[in-house]
Amino acid sequence: MQPQILDDWISEADVIAATGASRRNLAEWRSHGIVTGRRRSLGRGAGTTPCFYPPDAIRLIRRLYELQRTVRDADRWLWQLCLEGFSTDVCKWATKRLRRELKLAHGAGADGLAQAASEAANEMPASSDLARSLFDRVRRPEDREAIASYVAANFAGYQQPGNVRTIEEPTFDIMLKAMGIPRSTLPPPEVDFGQLSVPWFCNILETANHDEREQARRDWQAITRLIEVLETTDWSVVGRELEATIEALTKSSPEAPSKRERKAHRQRPLKRPAIVDLFVKGLSDLKCRPHLLALFIAIRRSSPENSAVCTEALALAEALFSHLPKATTEIAPQDLDR
Repeated sequence: MQPQILDDWISEADVIAATGASRRNLAEWRSHGIVTGRRRSLGRGAGTTPCFYPPDAIRLIRRLYELQRTVRDADRWLWQLCLEGFSTDVCKWATKRLRRELKLAHGAGADGLAQAASEAANEMPASSDLARSLFDRVRRPEDREAIASYVAANFAGYQQPGNVRTIEEPTFDIMLKAMGIPRSTLPPPEVDFGQLSVPWFCNILETANHDEREQARRDWQAITRLIEVLETTDWSVVGRELEATIEALTKSSPEAPSKRERKAHRQRPLKRPAIVDLFVKGLSDLKCRPHLLALFIAIRRSSPENSAVCTEALALAEALFSHLPKATTEIAPQDLDR
C-alpha cells in the first residue's frame, strides 16, 4: 500500500524556500533517512510527482543545520534528531546499514568470515573500539575466535554445527566472560540465537508500524538518560555495592579471598563494573544500534507480557540509577555521541 500523504504535509518547494536546502540535499537526506519524503503515485510504481514532507520538516532541517556545525557525522545527526522527536526514519537508516553489512558478509562467504574472525581474535583493536573489551575480558585467542566466528556466522544467517548450549563449544560461557560476568552459573536461555541474523533484523525493521517506531523512540530516550547517569556516576562510592548486587543477580560465585583483599586495599578510584561498562559502550556504539533497535522492537512485539516487562525494567532502572552519586570532576557532555 502506498504511504499516505496527509493534508498538512509540506511541498518540496515550500521546504526549499523556508530552509534554503537544495533538491540534491533533500534527496541525500531522504536516502539516509534524515528527512522523510513521499510522492503521490499516479498509477503503478513509486510516483514521479513532487515530494511532500511531514509538518516538522522545516524545524527538522533548521535543527540539522545546528547539528552540522557541531559534528560532521550524518549518522549522529539522524540519531539525535530521532531522540528529539523529529520525523527521521531511523528504521530506514538501520535497515540500510544492516543490508550493507549483509552484502559484505555474503561477499566474503563462510570461509571469508571465518578468516576475518581469526584475524580479529589475534589483532589488538584500538582502545576506542568496542571489541577492545573482548580482549580485556577474554584472554585466550581461541576463545575470542570462537565467539567472533559464532557471532559473525549467526548474523550473516549461515547455519552452524554448534550453539550456545553445546558442551563441545561452550560459547555461552565465553559470552558471559566477555560481558564481564565470568563466574556466573546462569544457564543458557531457552532462545534460538540462530534466528538473530541480519535478514531477521531487517524484516523486523521493515515491518515495524508507527506505534512500534514511536515506542522504540521512547525506549531509546530512556536508554540515553540511563547512559548519561552511568557516565557521570562516582563509582568509587557505589562500585563495590553495585558489584555485589550484580553478582547476586547473575548467580556469580565469589572471587577468591586473596583477590578481594587486594581490591580492598587499592587506592586508585574504582572503575565502572565490567557489565555496566559494556552496557554503556555497547548502547553508545552506532555500529551496534541497528541490531539493538531491531532486537528491542522484536522483544516488545513478541508478546504483551514481554513488552510490559521492558517498560517496567526501564522505569525501574531509571528510578534506581537516578539516585547514584555524581562524580566530582566535571565530565564533558557527549550528547551527540549517543
